[in-house]
Amino acid sequence: MADLIKRFFWWIATTVVGFVLWVGYVSVCSSDHDDHEIRVSEMPTQLYGGGQRPLGLVVRTSDPAQLYVVFENAVDWDRGEEPEIVVVETPLQPGNHEWTVDIPDHTYLSADVTLRNAPVGASASVTVRAAGEWIYTDDRTLDEPLKEGYVFAVGTEIEDWGGYGF
Repeated sequence: MADLIKRFFWWIATTVVGFVLWVGYVSVCSSDHDDHEIRVSEMPTQLYGGGQRPLGLVVRTSDPAQLYVVFENAVDWDRGEEPEIVVVETPLQPGNHEWTVDIPDHTYLSADVTLRNAPVGASASVTVRAAGEWIYTDDRTLDEPLKEGYVFAVGTEIEDWGGYGF
């Protein structure tokens, strides 16, 4: 009888472990998030059909940098819609860089400029503008050496492009 109980608990334990592994595998493999994410290396000129307020993005960097911009369109979550996410990731040489992107209201935007191994005195800025108006600027200069594993970065995030009323 004791042997039967041991085998029963062994069967239960292996079944539970197998089920947990199967659920984990299905969760990872069936994730369709990547189906709604587009990665590009150049800034697009229009997204999501455009709108009435083109976004201006101005980046200045004193040293080589990496630009990382995320756009996400507004969706109706109650109807099960999935957002389309556009990720722009591109290296930048030192200097001034400017883009104009035609996006509709209710578009999410984040923009980050990262300088790895930046020397003291390195500088970077990211500015968002619309209709000739400056909306936001993050402008910084590195005034002390970077600690091990750290980067120097500037950035911005706008949750609703149409919320600025211009």
